[in-house]
Amino acid sequence: MTQKIELVFAKTNAAIGDRRVDYGSHWPANDPLVLENPSLFSDDPRVGMSCTAPVWETNPVEQVTAGPGEVRGRVKRG
Repeated sequence: MTQKIELVFAKTNAAIGDRRVDYGSHWPANDPLVLENPSLFSDDPRVGMSCTAPVWETNPVEQVTAGPGEVRGRVKRG
């Protein structure tokens, strides 16, 4: 049976003692280095992620008016 491991991701490069932490590297959340230096890590998997195009919308904006050639549903009144 596989054990589920909670991961965190390094938010910066750092040298702690003889250990090196590289931006974006993933670490077990219960690692002693992580527990002693929580400000260096995030549980957000986007930290250090590489991609060629955005894969999520951070602030979706609703379009209020119809775009060119777009037909919106109409409501009959009265």
